[in-house]
Amino acid sequence: QDQDAKQVYWRSRRGLLELDLVLLPFTQDCYFNLPKIQQKLYKEILDLEDLMILDLIHDRTTIPEEFQQVIQLIREHLSRN
Repeated sequence: QDQDAKQVYWRSRRGLLELDLVLLPFTQDCYFNLPKIQQKLYKEILDLEDLMILDLIHDRTTIPEEFQQVIQLIREHLSRN
């Protein structure tokens, strides 16, 4: 799990500061409390391009059904911080 934590944390670091400010706190605060399937989906989201992730988070594009729950969790975490 420690290696997974490092990998997910580093993959959450992006080229856009705006994404770093969303994804890094979410990873630190929420990732390891997610069910394994949502952890897997979060990693799949991290495979997307930065601008696509940003559009998903800010509701500027249609969210693929499989990502909807995780994107909603990211949004909720963002709104609390």
